[in-house]
Amino acid sequence: MKLLALLLAGSLALAPFATGRSGSIPSIRPAGDLDQTISAQEPAVAGRAVIEQGHVDIGPRFDGTAAGQGGTGNWLIQIHDSSGPQPVWRNLPDVVLKVADAAKQVVPDDPSYAFLGATPGSEVYVVPQTQQQGVVWAGWNTQDPQVITAIKRQARLSLTGVQGPGTVMMYLQSGNLGQPQVLWDSRRTGQQDVFMDANAHTHANWVFSTPGIYFLSVEFTAELTDGSTASSKQVLRFAVGSATDPEPGFAQLALASSPAAVPAGSADPAGGQLLWAAGGVLLALLLAGLLIGLLRSIVSSRRAKSEVEAVAKLGQQR
Repeated sequence: MKLLALLLAGSLALAPFATGRSGSIPSIRPAGDLDQTISAQEPAVAGRAVIEQGHVDIGPRFDGTAAGQGGTGNWLIQIHDSSGPQPVWRNLPDVVLKVADAAKQVVPDDPSYAFLGATPGSEVYVVPQTQQQGVVWAGWNTQDPQVITAIKRQARLSLTGVQGPGTVMMYLQSGNLGQPQVLWDSRRTGQQDVFMDANAHTHANWVFSTPGIYFLSVEFTAELTDGSTASSKQVLRFAVGSATDPEPGFAQLALASSPAAVPAGSADPAGGQLLWAAGGVLLALLLAGLLIGLLRSIVSSRRAKSEVEAVAKLGQQR
């Protein structure tokens, strides 16, 4: 029942949102830590970071804003990291979100949570809707100052692919204790969309069925006030379980450049990379074998020709 109590408590803190599949949800005023303001002076920093606790959001940002380059710059997805003393923006390839064993929760024996696909009484890893001590608190926002003024109406956050050892789900639960509403489910195929207004800040429940490394291909898109459309595709990285080494999460994947080509719920990318490597080695060995065979054939042919010529010459001498 611990999971049920935690999720119900999380339903008291929601920001306005709508889903691309299920229509609109009544707007609920952000409460507590969801009521935040992001300054244009918050810097973008480089360098790898493994974030295991504290508050982070993924969100669109114009890279020319904080750098003082003039204009808005490029639209891109970054991580707004406020887990440290001062909030900063980080590039997604530089960040792995570590979900420790403190996130383990028992699946309740309640039909409302059958959508999880997990046996009641079993354990799953939950990054909850409300902040929990010792667990990274991951959400999303459209609060970059330039983004607020540039978005014409709404932004769309899409899940386009998942790689990992288990399933990933994300869902919200409304303040009236209604049925959980699934936003993302790695068992589904196709793009899964969530829509939000400018200056929105939302947190949801992220559920991982199994420890390991997960790569989520995400895309942030919006129509801008100047009539153009801005879009950025990136990979969000999770290392689930205290015993999971986050280092493989920093892998550079083809998923980052072509997420639509990766079906949700596909196998761990390490296995695919090993298969490609093994295939490359076998191909190289095959080509080497063919080359050696060809050289031997040429040598043998020349030797036979020399022997024939020698015999013929000997016959003439006789």
